[in-house]
Order: sequence, then structure tokens, then C-alpha cells
Amino acid sequence: SNTTKQDHTFVATKKQSRLREQLHSFRVMSSPYFRENRQGRCLFFFMVLLTLANSAVRVVFSYLARDFWSALSDKKVEEFYGIMWRFVGALVVLAPINVAYRFQRQKLAIAWRQWMTGRVLRLYFSNRVYYALERQAGSAAASGENFAGYAGGSADDEQ
Repeated sequence: SNTTKQDHTFVATKKQSRLREQLHSFRVMSSPYFRENRQGRCLFFFMVLLTLANSAVRVVFSYLARDFWSALSDKKVEEFYGIMWRFVGALVVLAPINVAYRFQRQKLAIAWRQWMTGRVLRLYFSNRVYYALERQAGSAAASGENFAGYAGGSADDEQ
């Protein structure tokens, strides 16, 4: 019993640690985007609102499904049809929220990728970084040949 409690505590601590690492990684990767891009902040804020609305939609449909099956099993015809009409109304009102949530998530992902691509290219082409990388690639190729000799083999042995 005590070992099981320790195991559960260990698993919970490990999950919390992993969550902290993921949140830290998210902050590190996303903070430049949100700091530099007002559109990105707005997209993210709207996505958070849609995430909350989407969760509410799932809760509403869960209650409707519960009431639907209860009315069906209890053979309450009037209640069944009332729930069906509420379900249709909820579908008309709430389905667009789910679609908007998915659309917003994709829109934010595309905007972030475009920003990241532009940023990487700006950094790559600024201060002639590509020349330094080319020189490093040339010296790495030469050291690769040296490494093959150091490892006790030759470049011909690999073929």
C-alpha cells in the first residue's frame, strides 16, 4: 500500500516535471513571436477564447447526450423530442464554434511558421552568416576525413 502511494507520487511528480518542461519550451520558442508580432498575440488570444468555448460546447453536447439516452431508456416521448430539438438548436449554434476553433488553430500555426521562416532567413542572410557556415562546412568536411583516419579506418573502408 505504501509502495503504491509512493509510485503514484513519483508518477505525478514526473508528469508535473514534464509539464513544466513543456511550458518552459513553449515560452522560450513562442516569446519572440508574441513579443515581435501583434497579429500573433491577437491570434493566440482569440484561440484561447475559442478553446474555452469549444470546451463548453463539448460539455453541452455531453449533457444533451446524457438527457437523450435517459429519455430514450425511460420511454419519455415528449422529453425525447424536446431534447432532439435542443440538440438541433445546439448543433446550429455550437458547431460553428468548433469549426472556428479548428480554423483559428490552423491560422495561428501557419502565421507562426511564416514568421519563423522569415526570421530564420533574416538571421541567415544578415551579417553574411551564410559565408561563415560555408567555411565551417568546408572545415567540417576536412575534419571528417581526419576523423576517419583517427578512428582506425580510412575513407575507402566505408565504401
